[in-house]
Amino acid sequence: MIQQIKMVGIIALIGGLALFGTLRLLATDLPAIPAQQANLKINEFMADNQFTLEDPDEPGEYPDWIELYNPGTEPVSLDNLYWTDNPGRPTRFAITTGLVISPGGFMLFYADNDPRQGPRHLNFALNRESGFIGLYSDITDSMIDFREYGPQTTDVSEGFQFDGSGEWRTFIHATPGRTNTLLPPNISQVQQTPAQPPADAPVSITAVITDERALASATLYYSITGGSLLTLPMTVVGENLLQTTIPPQPVDTVVRYYLVAQDIDGLITRAPAGAPLLVYAYKAGFLPPLIYINEIMADNESTLRNPDLPDDYPDWIELYNPGVNPVSLNGLFLTDNIEDPDQYAIPDGLTIPAGGYLLFYADNAPGWGPQHTNFRLSRDGEYVGLYGGGGNVLIDGYTFGPQEADVSTGRYPDGGPTWANSACATPGSTNKACVPAAFLPVISAR
Repeated sequence: MIQQIKMVGIIALIGGLALFGTLRLLATDLPAIPAQQANLKINEFMADNQFTLEDPDEPGEYPDWIELYNPGTEPVSLDNLYWTDNPGRPTRFAITTGLVISPGGFMLFYADNDPRQGPRHLNFALNRESGFIGLYSDITDSMIDFREYGPQTTDVSEGFQFDGSGEWRTFIHATPGRTNTLLPPNISQVQQTPAQPPADAPVSITAVITDERALASATLYYSITGGSLLTLPMTVVGENLLQTTIPPQPVDTVVRYYLVAQDIDGLITRAPAGAPLLVYAYKAGFLPPLIYINEIMADNESTLRNPDLPDDYPDWIELYNPGVNPVSLNGLFLTDNIEDPDQYAIPDGLTIPAGGYLLFYADNAPGWGPQHTNFRLSRDGEYVGLYGGGGNVLIDGYTFGPQEADVSTGRYPDGGPTWANSACATPGSTNKACVPAAFLPVISAR
């Protein structure tokens, strides 16, 4: 019996020592994150992908994406790593075992909340308003890298200035799966000849396109009155000057187009910026009137009373006709959204006299009359545009910055190319520049 008790005690002692050893291992000998994994970097991401990167596993879809970068000289396994958009849930998405990122290489993950599409499709999407991206290790529940971000712009990415290092910056021309240090092609001096195409006449489109290495291709994409997208290659006609010709179109045909240049590194630039949502356009046979957006006020507190609503002080837009004949506004549009050029259809019957002005009240109250728009202006700055040709032809437009109360911004002289702020607004009459100090009361000592 005593021998049995001794045996039980010995077994218990051995078990206790084994348990102590296990606890000691858990407490002091936790494995470290492999050094190669610890060096991985979130290098670039896009939280509002509309046209930049098409889903390779689901054509026609444009998911948000995250680019991971390996700055080391050895391949790195992504086993035991996790992606998350919530620091409170560090293991939200387990990266599939077997993925390896090459030395100096990049790997894209698609934040489309559709992991069934493949091992690089995450079970969450990114929030364009603001969010968090984190890369975690399951070995120690430690964070390897993270990025917190604010409001995002469509088709603009954020990333390291230099791969894995330097300041974070925005990239109008994103580089998914490629180094951030390469520059995409540059498109400038886009010209349409003739500027106002008549019916049944060819239209020449030229542009200066440059690249730090070499250009691979340049293409004009166009559509005709809502038809399918067509393409025209652009050819070199001079030093960095490329050209193509849109075929003649019947009267009233609306032509929309944009340019795409791609270099030998696969980097792409579109013109105008924001294409294909934003495009160049013309209407065959349409001759736009000569009218200017001449003065605006986006924070009217006491300058101009609403003629149709007492004690109301709306924002306002002044149009100017520099010609010697009256100009009808039939078929024209005002907007504060460059993506919605036909936002406010100016009612038929309004005319600007020769050398005259016409005010529109940006008060989002079109029921008050034909000169009251269905939008307001933002004192923080935005775009104002005047369009014709069914909303396809820009007649005049201006983007203004933050505004001060009762200070207008306008052209000097009327219809001129220079814009300036003025503390003495002139709604409905010729513009004049002045500063607040010029209108302060004069105090003299006796």
